[in-house]
Amino acid sequence: MLKQKIRTKSILIVETGMFCVILMTIWLDEFLDLPQRLLGAPATPYRIEEYLLETGLIAIVAIIVIVITFVTLKKIERLEGYLRVCAWCKNVWLDGRWVKFEQYMEAQHALQSTHGICEKCHEKLMQETHGHAAVKEKP
Repeated sequence: MLKQKIRTKSILIVETGMFCVILMTIWLDEFLDLPQRLLGAPATPYRIEEYLLETGLIAIVAIIVIVITFVTLKKIERLEGYLRVCAWCKNVWLDGRWVKFEQYMEAQHALQSTHGICEKCHEKLMQETHGHAAVKEKP
């Protein structure tokens, strides 16, 4: 889960950085007249209205794109968080193969498991094997 959060954060940082590069290019073009300096084009007058309009439009597009990216990445994180379990044998899908739940827990979480029986299953087992309800022992 931590890797997914780092990946999401990295993607959003890169995306935001690229929009900043676009804005800086527009600002440099407006203040330094890049076509005139780099390509020898005729000089253009400084137009603050054009600069503000372009900056505003790019900022709006950037916000929309970043929000959509964030929501999409959160959905992907949620979907990646699902554990695929066989409905019949309860094996777990791990790295392209089916493994026992115990193997999954050890591989993914470095946990070892132990087994027991819950009260409900114990009662059912007693009914199946002895034909009667289990008597609860009093401590």
